[in-house]
Amino acid sequence: MLRFADDIILFAESEEQLARMLNDLNTEGKRDGMKINKKKTKVMCNEVARRKKRNVVLVDGEQLEEVEEYKYLGRLLTPGNEMASEIDDRITAGWKRFGQYSTFLKDQKMPICLKKKIMDSVILPAMTYGAETWSLTKRQKEKLAVTQRSMERAMLGVTRRDKIRNQEIRERTRVDDIIEKAEKSKGQWAGHLARMSPSKWARKLTEWTPRNGKRTKGRPKRRWRDDIEERGGSGWMQVARNRKEWKDLWRPPASSGVTG
Repeated sequence: MLRFADDIILFAESEEQLARMLNDLNTEGKRDGMKINKKKTKVMCNEVARRKKRNVVLVDGEQLEEVEEYKYLGRLLTPGNEMASEIDDRITAGWKRFGQYSTFLKDQKMPICLKKKIMDSVILPAMTYGAETWSLTKRQKEKLAVTQRSMERAMLGVTRRDKIRNQEIRERTRVDDIIEKAEKSKGQWAGHLARMSPSKWARKLTEWTPRNGKRTKGRPKRRWRDDIEERGGSGWMQVARNRKEWKDLWRPPASSGVTG
């Protein structure tokens, strides 16, 4: 697919198949004056393949580097879809944005309504980028919530030693709740998926259930669809086709605002 020459991801079941696909792409690209950047092209294997002895992947006789994580379109990808590093990256991005506006946000002479606009339109979007694909644990949600509370205290010029309740701080700042924002984004994307044509790749991958391999020991990892099924049930795709009903499922409760 040379219409999208940048940011291509190829999926394969073996190193041999992947090498064949890459070299076919390389050959066709050269015909149109395009060349694969070997330094930016990386190989990543899933957890099952990583436990086996593997062959190297070569393009034009040059070995491609195998990595355990890779940032793709701003989202940190890992073989097991581990969210810890991604959440740390999002928190770092949020603090960088906060630092850019810190002079304004920490100025107690500035109206809180303007500070709220910056938080809701600049800082929280930086922290929830890619939230449509997240599958968070309670600890990761709390980590994001704690970061937001720290920013809100800085906006009000108070510290934890002032012993002001989190609920009172939220009532004063009126900023959007980061967890609710992330979950709403995920719900909107899930609804969009459910209404897609079954022939679309995004829809096919969402419905795909792999049948090979053995279940790992211990508690199963939280899946992307677990949050969706908690709201819409196992038949969430049918529910999501009714836009109004699906939208109502993702409305924050009236008493929402602060977690923890």
